[in-house]
Amino acid sequence: MKSESTQTRSPFPSVFYVANTMEIFERLSWYGIYTFLAVYLTSSKGLGLAPNEQSLIMGVGTFVLYLVPAFAGALADRFGYRVMFIAAFCILAPGYYLLGQVETFTGFFLVFLMVALGGGMFKPVVTATVGLSTDDTNRGIGFGIFYMMVNIGGALGPIVAQWTKGTLGWSWAFSMAAIWISINFIPAIFFYKDPSKKNKKKNNKSIKEVFQELQQVLGNGRLALLVVPILVVCTLKAGKLINVTELMVSITAIIAGSWIWNLFCSDETNDKETKLSWYRQKIKVGNKFFVIYLLILSGFWTVYNQVFYSFPLYVQHYVNTSDLIKSAESTGSEGFVDYLTGISIDTLSQDLIGVANTIASSEKKAEQKQQDGYILLSELQIKVPKEKILPALTTIHRATNDADRLVSELHKQQVNGIKLTELRSTLVTLSSRLVKEPINVDSRISQVMDAFSKQKIKIEEKQVLPLINSVYRATSEARVYAEQWSENYRQVDPQVILVLEFVAIVLLQILISHFIARWRPLPVLLVGTCILSFGLWIGGLSHMFVFGGFAAATAVVVFAIGEIITSPKSQEYVASFAPRDKVGMYMGYYFVSIALGSLFAGILSGSLYGSVVMEMGKPVLFWSIFGGIGLFTAFCFFLFNRAIAHKESI
Repeated sequence: MKSESTQTRSPFPSVFYVANTMEIFERLSWYGIYTFLAVYLTSSKGLGLAPNEQSLIMGVGTFVLYLVPAFAGALADRFGYRVMFIAAFCILAPGYYLLGQVETFTGFFLVFLMVALGGGMFKPVVTATVGLSTDDTNRGIGFGIFYMMVNIGGALGPIVAQWTKGTLGWSWAFSMAAIWISINFIPAIFFYKDPSKKNKKKNNKSIKEVFQELQQVLGNGRLALLVVPILVVCTLKAGKLINVTELMVSITAIIAGSWIWNLFCSDETNDKETKLSWYRQKIKVGNKFFVIYLLILSGFWTVYNQVFYSFPLYVQHYVNTSDLIKSAESTGSEGFVDYLTGISIDTLSQDLIGVANTIASSEKKAEQKQQDGYILLSELQIKVPKEKILPALTTIHRATNDADRLVSELHKQQVNGIKLTELRSTLVTLSSRLVKEPINVDSRISQVMDAFSKQKIKIEEKQVLPLINSVYRATSEARVYAEQWSENYRQVDPQVILVLEFVAIVLLQILISHFIARWRPLPVLLVGTCILSFGLWIGGLSHMFVFGGFAAATAVVVFAIGEIITSPKSQEYVASFAPRDKVGMYMGYYFVSIALGSLFAGILSGSLYGSVVMEMGKPVLFWSIFGGIGLFTAFCFFLFNRAIAHKESI
């Protein structure tokens, strides 16, 4: 067969472009929140979760996101692609909105699983559309274009989200994601011509036949009963719900139970009329080579996901990105610098008061208080020299004592359900305006009473002046440090650095896809995995360089090149051998590798980041572990390529 580069490429049909358009808006939604999700979940300004809780949400949620396609792809082959698109958008739109409304670990976890379900329904259908709308002459470049569209959405989503959360707040960033996904109803309903409808015979299969076909790829129910419980107990360990001993005992019991069960089972008979029930069958793997391919590929995704799970936290906590700020300042655009940091002086002033109160109420030793203060300030995009932290926070806390006492007393008097943070924000706004205005005392009291009356806040006249003046003094003291620290120690928001990955892919995807189109997939996957691992390792050394920001940015670009080489080629490989009437099912099973990689990444990153990075203070060791996983994955690709070198396909 001629290679794609030596044949005349077929033109792409209109449905190819419609699918790519929907992919852009779906990625706008997903990456608009996903790039800041780790920071939001762990930040004191977000949900304030522990690293293991954050990684558990992202790991399990993303696992579900990429596991659902294994079933959704087959159902799409049965019911049609358009139906699955519309159903997915009906779940995703409210899901994204609700993410910005929930405030607990359990609430966010459940809603994130809802988003994962909708995203998992979308993925195999859009990928299968690309597979069915391309052929041997244009499949490589077609998937390259598709992956470029993925990253156009991936680049624009965080850019818009950075402005949205900085200007309007976190919840609006989630609402914006809901708006983006809702736009997809238009092309899905009015412009999408379902390519699955061309094969009428395929759509006449029963649900039972569809699920029977699912077993052809991975294996039977007995295999699932072995693998799934092991993954569950590993997840429980990641969430610190069980210890290492309980983990090992549970896995041993599961394996032993399956082995004993196997002793009482028989091999399936060739007589279809007397086919054994699933519980009487021995554990059976379906397409063995394909299963091995998926397992190896899951190693790639384990490493890949660290750029979202751990890298933003690492940059925020360890890497000094002031070199990027100085470069941005050289442009003369203060607005651009503010965008990179996401810092507002008014908001930062109030955040400093919150940090000061948190540290003051802590019973830890001074050294640990200093470290905690450094972490909390890093979450506000400022890295203050440690020796300056405690004196400044102590000064701010002393200035806020009276104000906090008076605000708390006023809050207890209310019956309208107003939150303490909302009341404090209202007082800060009023105090900043009224104390500076050259008006008499009576007018000042009158304006406060009127403003509070509109919000149904009860206050006595004698409380007004002490309250307004104390809040103003507290805010003024914090504002002095906010202005000084913002000027001297501000940092780039990690989400902005991650945007470089998507920008690099948009700029380089077509060029690299064209160059590697002539090469066999497996050697390309090996090279791409090595490059991706190298980029991650460079990023893990960023805190050791004088120009830490540029090192982190360079690492993200190198990482992106590894992704450009590997990810679309891995999809192309599956589409090249999947039967034409089962493309949706096979592409669905392709996502199992991403599901497993996401789960493994969550299990490993949560426990390792908390222990190795936060407690031991050894980020280099943390990133070396994941770099090593990447190199081991590349070695497995090498062995796999040699093992099937004599085969035309798996």
